[in-house]
Amino acid sequence: MLFGKEVHKRLTALFPEAVVQVRHGSYTKIVMPGVNVDEDQRRLNDLLQNVWEDDSWLH
Repeated sequence: MLFGKEVHKRLTALFPEAVVQVRHGSYTKIVMPGVNVDEDQRRLNDLLQNVWEDDSWLH
């Protein structure tokens, strides 16, 4: 799954200790234990939005 690989690559660049799991399902849910700070949550949301909108990883 290309999306999962790209999310993992970008997320671990921002949060090196992160454990990333992307699963297929009927809805999208991101759980990242330890990310309780509003600024970190905003950075995480921005990163996911950027991966979704940037299709360069599809090629």
